[in-house]
Amino acid sequence: MKLDPVLAEIRAYREAYSERFGGDISAMLADLRKRQAASGRKVVKLPPKRLQPEGTMQIPVLVEPAGPGRFKASSVRPFTSVAEGDTREEVVAKIRVELAKEVEAGKSIVMVEVSQAQRADS
Repeated sequence: MKLDPVLAEIRAYREAYSERFGGDISAMLADLRKRQAASGRKVVKLPPKRLQPEGTMQIPVLVEPAGPGRFKASSVRPFTSVAEGDTREEVVAKIRVELAKEVEAGKSIVMVEVSQAQRADS
């Protein structure tokens, strides 16, 4: 298999840069931060992605008006929870409790990956 010339160039640069610092990651990071500060470019810092605690899942919930000053929250299949209340916050809190009961009873949603080959076989 022939190596892509662009990849070969990137790998050669990466190897040379690493050798310049003796493979010391901390020294490379300090150099990159110094270069970044000297560039004068705006640095965008994104908040870290929150990992869900073990045993939790995100479940879509529809919150909608249910008449004057009332709201209704309902979950999607396979969950069957419904809650009503005077505010959006109230119905979300109520449905969270109801969904927790369903999860404790054994319901769950899992993500299943299917490759192209698996789809073609069916």
